Amino acid sequence: MSNSKHRTIRGVIAPAEWDDDERVTGVAINTEDEDEYFIEPVGKGKILVSLLDEYVELTGIVHDDDGALTVTVKQFRQIDPMDDEVAEDEDVDGEETGDLRDDEDFLDADDDEARDVAHGWRD
Repeated sequence: MSNSKHRTIRGVIAPAEWDDDERVTGVAINTEDEDEYFIEPVGKGKILVSLLDEYVELTGIVHDDDGALTVTVKQFRQIDPMDDEVAEDEDVDGEETGDLRDDEDFLDADDDEARDVAHGWRD
């Protein structure tokens, strides 16, 4: 049974799939609680392949299909893992969830400037 919920997730982008030439073709976000969410390679999720080993906060639709977690990314931003200003993590409904929280302060990855900042090309 598939269950979907709008969430915000913080963690490190890691390789999850490779092609025959061992190039990364799919990524996941690994959280501090050791949860792994496979990122759907559509829309803004495609950009995250270029952010391997970077700490990000993303928001999207999480799909739980019998324990296999995937996320369709709506927005994301790179963050400093040492940033103490991050609020208590919670889901959109306000329930505490450990590494998930509601936040509206995200970069719109479709915006060129936001993409450049995410890659460190602009301040």
